[in-house]
Amino acid sequence: MRFLIPIAVALALAPSTAQEVPGFGPVCPAPEICLEPALRLQLGLAQGYAPPWAAGGLLALRALEGSAYYRVRLGVWFEGALQWGLLEAYGTSQLGPLELSYGKRGELGGPWSETFVGQDGRWGVWVRYQGLEAAYLPHPALVGGQLYVGARSGEFQAGAFAEVAQGSLELTPRLSWRGALGEAFWQADQGFWGRLTLPLGEGPSGGAGLEGWVWWNPEWTYLGPGSFLQEGLRAWLLRPRKLVFGLAYTWEGWRFGAEASRAPVEAARVYLRLHLP
Repeated sequence: MRFLIPIAVALALAPSTAQEVPGFGPVCPAPEICLEPALRLQLGLAQGYAPPWAAGGLLALRALEGSAYYRVRLGVWFEGALQWGLLEAYGTSQLGPLELSYGKRGELGGPWSETFVGQDGRWGVWVRYQGLEAAYLPHPALVGGQLYVGARSGEFQAGAFAEVAQGSLELTPRLSWRGALGEAFWQADQGFWGRLTLPLGEGPSGGAGLEGWVWWNPEWTYLGPGSFLQEGLRAWLLRPRKLVFGLAYTWEGWRFGAEASRAPVEAARVYLRLHLP
């Protein structure tokens, strides 16, 4: 019974195929400067591990100055508590064949760095030369940091983080693929995560689609206690450190989705979300 009221509200808010979803457009006081506001609202229809509702706004600024490009993204949201953050703030300059970026960028992250309004980036310095790239990402308070070295080729990217910890060098490989229908990642300390999008075509559906995603981080102790060599492959697969998966139907800025978590907690939720623009 306690879900009847939010379900009724969601049905009242949900658009018909004849409705046009409103949105915000970019505001460009000059050709080189544009502001891009966005708004996100979410209503929980059956919440197992999240607040019953959430709302947030995002303001992005992009600017060009000669060959330099600047981008800033500031978010404010309420998801059980009021939060805000500078998600991105960086500049990019072209120095001959080299591309230099400096500041806070939403790259080299994953679902663990996702906020209600987008990816929370990391501070650092990035250098790219053709398909090669390197980055230095300092830790908070400048206490140490990570060096990333990688390469890109088409839709694929491969690299590794290097960090000196307790007198030894730690390497964390990372592989990724981004294509027209989705993306897939693997990072040694975070496992596998990915997203697949299937468009349902134009016409009355207005460019609707189905989207599925998963984040699976198994225990990588192959030879120690709890490894699949000792307990069997099925037991190892069903007892990960992290397992979250979901499915959503999308239309314009609307999303009707369901998500389940098996580890580290077992819970599920169903939600309706509106994103403008």
